[in-house]
Amino acid sequence: MNNRIYISGRITGEPERECRRKFDLAEAKVEDFVFFDHYGVTVYLATGKIRYRAVNPWRLRLLGKRLGRWPWSVAMAVCLWNVARSSTVYMLRDWTRSRGARMENTLAQLLGKNVIYEEDEQRELFLG
Repeated sequence: MNNRIYISGRITGEPERECRRKFDLAEAKVEDFVFFDHYGVTVYLATGKIRYRAVNPWRLRLLGKRLGRWPWSVAMAVCLWNVARSSTVYMLRDWTRSRGARMENTLAQLLGKNVIYEEDEQRELFLG
């Protein structure tokens, strides 16, 4: 059972402080999402519903160093590997302005992952 949710959004070119805050807020939000199994049935344990485990690329490390300290191509290889390991990808509002996030979205689509778009949540709030 895979309940990882990878958070995808623009990092390169963003001020570090704002970027960290954006990803930390998204991490807190997606951990409150309920995980569904392959058949759309909510998975329960004795403790209640299983929650997603967020994979925040801002927190990822390679050999003890934050990914931002590595060349972009190395950081993207780690991020794409984490997309492949996740059941779901959560696309932040700014994902279309990021080459890496667009790659993550493409990989998620090709692998048949669940993809949730932050901008769609806002529309549902107004429509629902």
